[in-house]
Amino acid sequence: MTMIAPHNSLELQPACHHEVEALVNDHFQSMYAVLKFFVEDPQESINLAEEIFRTTISQEEITVVELYRNALERLEGETSDCSLLSLMTAECALCWLLKELGGLRYHEIATAMKLDATQVKMNIATARSSLLPLV
Repeated sequence: MTMIAPHNSLELQPACHHEVEALVNDHFQSMYAVLKFFVEDPQESINLAEEIFRTTISQEEITVVELYRNALERLEGETSDCSLLSLMTAECALCWLLKELGGLRYHEIATAMKLDATQVKMNIATARSSLLPLV
C-alpha cells in the first residue's frame, strides 16, 4: 500500500500563497471579532469569516482593504441584537470596529466603506463618545 502525501513543491503553490497566508494570520482574529458583533452564533461567525477570506482570495487584488470591503458587503442587511448597535448607528460601529479591531487606517476605512475620510473620523469620534458612558 502506498501513502499519498500532499506535494509541497513551490511550482504547485499559487504565486500569492505567502500573501494569503499573511492576510489570514494577521486578520482572521480581528475579522472574527468584528463579525461577532453582527452574528450571534460563534460557528456561524467562523463560517462567515472563511467565506469572506475565500471571496477575497479569489479576487485579483488581495489586500486588507479588499478583505474588509468584502466583509462589509457581506454584512449588509444582517440584523443583530448587538448592544453596540443600540448605542450608535451601524456605520459608526463599523468604522470604529474596523479601526480598533481591524487596525485599518482612516483612509483604508474610507476606501472600504466608500466614505470620505472626514466622515470616517466623525463616525469613529461619535462611536467613541457613545461608548464613554460604559467606561
